[in-house]
Amino acid sequence: MARQPQTVGAFVTEHSLSMQTRPIPARTDDRSAWSADAKHYHLTLERPRPGVEPRLLAIEYTIGHPDHAPRLDSVLDCLRSDAGTIEEYPDPFDFAVSLGYFDSAETARQGIGTHAATVAEVRRLKAWLGPDAFAQLLDCEPL
Repeated sequence: MARQPQTVGAFVTEHSLSMQTRPIPARTDDRSAWSADAKHYHLTLERPRPGVEPRLLAIEYTIGHPDHAPRLDSVLDCLRSDAGTIEEYPDPFDFAVSLGYFDSAETARQGIGTHAATVAEVRRLKAWLGPDAFAQLLDCEPL
């Protein structure tokens, strides 16, 4: 019998992950036009480690049409999706085309920049979780 994919919520519980949320007026890395009602946050994700200080991951996060503050399972699901997209499209041009960034030279440049930022984000996520937990997150069921 095939094993059911784990939910992101179960992953959070299994690894005792937590998150601190702080609203910010804008993202420091923002190169795109967010809607006027978008909400930006500075998030600190925490992963406990026995006998030592917890491992922290600080990220900026935006909710385009918010009806609530970010939830850890939703944030991790977005990061899981980003990581999957990078795995599927490791080439910057393929990545940009897959996300529709090639209707002008300016959007092509944005797509290449988004690829670089996403690769860096995925590397930080993998370092924070460790390779085994990272692979486990990628196998989680999407929200």
